[in-house]
Amino acid sequence: MVRILTPGPSALFQDLGRPGLAHLGVPRSGAADRGALVTANQLLGNDPGAAAIECLFGGLSLRAEAALEVLIAGAPAPATVNGVPVEHATRVELRKGETLILGFPPFGVRTYIGVRGGFEPPAALGSRSTCVLSKLGPAPIRAGDRIAVGTPASSPPPWDFLSLGPQPPDGPFVLRGLRGPRAERALGLDPALGTWAVQEKSDRVGVRLRRPDGRSDWDVATYSSEPITHGSVQATPSGELVCFLADHPTTGGYPVVCVLDEPAVNLLAQVRPGQEVRFELA
Repeated sequence: MVRILTPGPSALFQDLGRPGLAHLGVPRSGAADRGALVTANQLLGNDPGAAAIECLFGGLSLRAEAALEVLIAGAPAPATVNGVPVEHATRVELRKGETLILGFPPFGVRTYIGVRGGFEPPAALGSRSTCVLSKLGPAPIRAGDRIAVGTPASSPPPWDFLSLGPQPPDGPFVLRGLRGPRAERALGLDPALGTWAVQEKSDRVGVRLRRPDGRSDWDVATYSSEPITHGSVQATPSGELVCFLADHPTTGGYPVVCVLDEPAVNLLAQVRPGQEVRFELA
């Protein structure tokens, strides 16, 4: 078990979500930065989809109630164990009674705390992920919560993926993907899309983008809702693009002008409000 002392601004359990239920109106959910989650689990010897804690802008602290191993991935929040700094993306042993504290990351948004054996909050529809849109899964983590830890695997799964996580900002972040099936319905929108700024009103459902100069010179025709996939980017009548993350709805009625690839979605989940992104579409 571990006990949560402070949850920080937001702390949620996340794994790889609930795939295959969109026809029932259930979002997949799961980690916003799947690459960071899988990397944490592989470095710990867990199944890639084991549950970890997703922390928004750090601030979480927890105490081990038994000896265990943890690892921090994603946004590089500075961390200490009983006041001693520990390395990012490195297995760290916590002895019984020791306290892990996360600070504020210098860049990036979401930090993942994995534990060897995985966290084991109650599952819902086959997943331990918290979905903020559908309210499925465990409740947001609160101070005083005691969380069970699973039994470590006897033989670690083979590695097939490793993400280096968010990098320090250096100009617009590049988002790669494919042109969308409804781009022609956003009349006047440059098909190349160009450079955009991340807006504060962004969350696990989607990241909102607006042109740095505030321009919104296009017309959008709405139509009957159709399925939406992870990484879909909609053009809205308000002059924004909405890039859908893990908790996106299963359908939508605005034109999908492009669909981002998985690394681009992971990157976008770590871009802060005010930072700029640039699209590169095939």
